[in-house]
Amino acid sequence: MSDRGEAIPQIELSHGHVFQPDFALDGPAHGEFLALVDRHYNPSIEEKKHNKESGVTAINRGYAACAIPLVLEHNTPNNSFAMIWAECYGGSEAPEMRPLFRRRQRHTDDL
Repeated sequence: MSDRGEAIPQIELSHGHVFQPDFALDGPAHGEFLALVDRHYNPSIEEKKHNKESGVTAINRGYAACAIPLVLEHNTPNNSFAMIWAECYGGSEAPEMRPLFRRRQRHTDDL
Protein backbone atom coordinates (compact mmCIF):
# COMPACT_ATOMS: atom_id res chain seq x y z
CA MET A 1 0.00 0.00 0.00
CA SER A 2 1.22 3.50 -0.76
CA ASP A 3 1.01 6.45 1.64
CA ARG A 4 -2.45 7.23 0.23
CA GLY A 5 -3.69 3.69 0.87
CA GLU A 6 -3.61 2.69 -2.81
CA ALA A 7 -2.24 -0.68 -3.81
CA ILE A 8 0.71 -0.58 -6.18
CA PRO A 9 0.14 -3.14 -8.91
CA GLN A 10 2.73 -5.83 -9.41
CA ILE A 11 4.54 -5.32 -12.70
CA GLU A 12 5.88 -8.26 -14.64
CA LEU A 13 8.27 -7.65 -17.51
CA SER A 14 8.61 -10.03 -20.41
CA HIS A 15 10.52 -10.16 -23.66
CA GLY A 16 9.90 -11.55 -27.09
CA HIS A 17 13.46 -12.49 -27.94
CA VAL A 18 16.90 -12.23 -26.38
CA PHE A 19 19.69 -11.90 -28.94
CA GLN A 20 22.94 -13.76 -28.51
CA PRO A 21 26.04 -11.67 -27.67
CA ASP A 22 27.45 -12.30 -31.16
CA PHE A 23 24.34 -10.86 -32.88
CA ALA A 24 26.22 -7.69 -33.83
CA LEU A 25 28.14 -7.95 -37.11
CA ASP A 26 31.39 -6.44 -35.96
CA GLY A 27 33.98 -9.22 -36.07
CA PRO A 28 36.53 -10.31 -38.69
CA ALA A 29 34.07 -12.86 -40.10
CA HIS A 30 31.95 -9.95 -41.37
CA GLY A 31 34.80 -7.95 -42.89
CA GLU A 32 33.48 -7.91 -46.46
CA PHE A 33 30.04 -6.77 -45.36
CA LEU A 34 31.50 -4.06 -43.10
CA ALA A 35 33.63 -2.80 -45.99
CA LEU A 36 30.46 -2.55 -48.08
CA VAL A 37 28.74 -0.63 -45.27
CA ASP A 38 31.67 1.78 -45.05
CA ARG A 39 31.87 2.26 -48.82
CA HIS A 40 28.17 3.11 -49.16
CA TYR A 41 28.03 5.65 -46.35
CA ASN A 42 27.37 9.36 -46.58
CA PRO A 43 28.66 11.25 -43.52
CA SER A 44 26.11 14.03 -44.04
CA ILE A 45 23.70 12.04 -41.86
CA GLU A 46 25.98 12.62 -38.85
CA GLU A 47 24.86 16.19 -38.31
CA LYS A 48 22.04 15.30 -35.96
CA LYS A 49 22.35 15.94 -32.25
CA HIS A 50 21.32 12.48 -31.08
CA ASN A 51 23.85 10.75 -33.32
CA LYS A 52 26.73 12.59 -31.63
CA GLU A 53 25.60 11.77 -28.07
CA SER A 54 26.95 8.21 -28.24
CA GLY A 55 30.55 9.39 -28.58
CA VAL A 56 30.83 7.63 -31.95
CA THR A 57 30.43 10.25 -34.66
CA ALA A 58 30.15 7.97 -37.70
CA ILE A 59 26.90 6.06 -37.72
CA ASN A 60 27.60 3.85 -40.72
CA ARG A 61 27.39 0.89 -38.32
CA GLY A 62 24.44 2.38 -36.47
CA TYR A 63 24.09 4.52 -33.39
CA ALA A 64 27.05 3.93 -31.03
CA ALA A 65 28.46 1.50 -33.64
CA CYS A 66 26.07 -1.23 -32.44
CA ALA A 67 26.27 -2.97 -35.84
CA ILE A 68 23.03 -4.87 -35.48
CA PRO A 69 21.27 -6.32 -38.54
CA LEU A 70 17.76 -5.62 -37.33
CA VAL A 71 14.54 -4.29 -38.83
CA LEU A 72 11.38 -4.36 -36.75
CA GLU A 73 7.80 -4.43 -37.95
CA HIS A 74 7.03 -0.95 -36.61
CA ASN A 75 10.37 0.81 -37.31
CA THR A 76 14.02 0.39 -38.14
CA PRO A 77 16.25 1.08 -35.14
CA ASN A 78 18.96 3.70 -35.64
CA ASN A 79 21.52 1.29 -34.17
CA SER A 80 21.07 -0.90 -37.28
CA PHE A 81 23.41 -0.29 -40.18
CA ALA A 82 22.76 3.12 -41.74
CA MET A 83 22.57 1.63 -45.23
CA ILE A 84 19.35 -0.08 -44.12
CA TRP A 85 17.48 3.07 -43.00
CA ALA A 86 19.36 6.27 -43.95
CA GLU A 87 18.25 8.63 -46.68
CA CYS A 88 20.29 11.49 -48.11
CA TYR A 89 21.49 12.92 -51.38
CA GLY A 90 24.97 12.22 -52.61
CA GLY A 91 27.73 14.76 -52.81
CA SER A 92 30.81 15.06 -54.95
CA GLU A 93 32.46 12.14 -53.15
CA ALA A 94 29.71 10.80 -50.92
CA PRO A 95 27.15 8.29 -52.18
CA GLU A 96 23.42 8.86 -52.21
CA MET A 97 21.66 6.76 -49.60
CA ARG A 98 18.19 5.34 -50.18
CA PRO A 99 16.66 3.25 -47.40
CA LEU A 100 15.69 -0.37 -47.80
CA PHE A 101 13.37 0.18 -44.83
CA ARG A 102 12.23 3.67 -43.87
CA ARG A 103 12.90 4.86 -40.37
CA ARG A 104 10.38 6.94 -38.46
CA GLN A 105 12.04 9.89 -36.85
CA ARG A 106 11.09 10.22 -33.21
CA HIS A 107 13.21 13.26 -32.34
CA THR A 108 11.79 16.40 -33.90
CA ASP A 109 14.85 18.46 -32.94
CA ASP A 110 16.89 16.24 -35.30
CA LEU A 111 15.34 17.80 -38.36
